[in-house]
Amino acid sequence: GEIYNHQGIKDIVLQGRYQFKTGSDCEVIIPLYYEFGNDFLNMLDGVFSFFLYDSGSDDFSSGHS
Repeated sequence: GEIYNHQGIKDIVLQGRYQFKTGSDCEVIIPLYYEFGNDFLNMLDGVFSFFLYDSGSDDFSSGHS
């Protein structure tokens, strides 16, 4: 899949809060989760599917479009 608005999220929403290491669209998922919890799912625009497990809280999130 693909997160279409990943560059806007990097440039605007997460600017200065996270040092991105790749150009991957998926790299925004973890920092968005840390910043906004499960509410970040509504911020993503694209065609994708993923499963996120938080071992600290023993909770999981899944996203798809």
